[in-house]
Amino acid sequence: MHASQRLQQHPLTHVPYQRGWSMEWLARELCTAARRRGMIFASSQDRIYKWESGRVGAPDADYQMLLADVFGIDQDAVEILGWPWWLPVFDTRTNSAHTALAPPSERSWWS
Repeated sequence: MHASQRLQQHPLTHVPYQRGWSMEWLARELCTAARRRGMIFASSQDRIYKWESGRVGAPDADYQMLLADVFGIDQDAVEILGWPWWLPVFDTRTNSAHTALAPPSERSWWS
């Protein structure tokens, strides 16, 4: 897949891809993050796919907290920016990760 195609997908799809993570790895890490917090979650690849594809609404607050743990994002950013704005999106112009997304006109996943 070409880099510009990946950037047009939902940020939750792009971030693990950019980091070389499989959906299976991400699901396992979510469960690990839950155990560290004393929580029990059955995070599956199917659930992640549904978030990525928009088949279900945003992850609930607990799952967003766990995703932020896995991605290394401060919990304050999650609360302040909201879903999906806090997800770290790779900026090809600066070769760096940040949490600011492209304008709505440039987001095909948003429509």
